Amino acid sequence: MKGSVILLFIGLALAGLGWFLLFRAHNRVDGRPVIQGEVTELIPVRGSKGGTSYKLRVAYQDPAGNPGVLTTGWAQNPPAAKQGEAVKLAWVGPGETPVLLLFSSLFGVGWVLAVVGLALFVLGAGFAYGPELVRKLYLS
Repeated sequence: MKGSVILLFIGLALAGLGWFLLFRAHNRVDGRPVIQGEVTELIPVRGSKGGTSYKLRVAYQDPAGNPGVLTTGWAQNPPAAKQGEAVKLAWVGPGETPVLLLFSSLFGVGWVLAVVGLALFVLGAGFAYGPELVRKLYLS
């Protein structure tokens, strides 16, 4: 029972953190002007196990017409977009880095934490309250 309660709390904490990150990412781009960009380069990054992931280099023009380049801080395989593909960015403001409007870059970490937290919560709830449910349904 004690381990189940720990799973409940860990699951709740992870799910809460995940939802916080999801809402924070949403609020950062909600209502911002959307600008066009193009993936100009896929930058290969060698993983610790020998695999290759790719960072994106995106060229864009801000609302004033000034050119800019964004390089993602994360890499993934397969790449989030193809070289030459048009992408959209949320313009945050002058002096700020625009936000790439792709699910993985906006919501990836928050989504994973929310889903894993929810799974741990359900698992903990099952082990915590399952025996009582079995007693009520089948042993009474």
